Amino acid sequence: NTLTCLKRLGIPTCVMVTKVGTDPVGQQTMQLMEKEGIDTSKILIKKGGMSAFTYVIVDEKDKTRTCIHTPAEEYFVSDLSPSLLDGADLLHLDGRHTEAAVQLGTWANERRIPVVLDVEKDRPFL
Repeated sequence: NTLTCLKRLGIPTCVMVTKVGTDPVGQQTMQLMEKEGIDTSKILIKKGGMSAFTYVIVDEKDKTRTCIHTPAEEYFVSDLSPSLLDGADLLHLDGRHTEAAVQLGTWANERRIPVVLDVEKDRPFL
């Protein structure tokens, strides 16, 4: 996770904005972020929802990896508020939940908050 790396590099305040379910993956995500010192106060927790997860299969011989992603429920624009950006110095988006990402990016741009977009493949709306 990008925030984990930034925190370990010494960035003092890292806040995660995402949506998780109340399933074990969501609970583990929250625990791991908190253990790393990442602020989880802006994570939306969907009661009864399932969290996204990815299996990464590494082939050391061929130096390849295969990622099998199980997506979660989409993060909708209606889930968002401009207040999610209060106090932000930078917004990092991973390209998932594209309509919500575009909205957050628009709000960040209006506030002159720099936006970093990490997109590994073509996504709708981006």
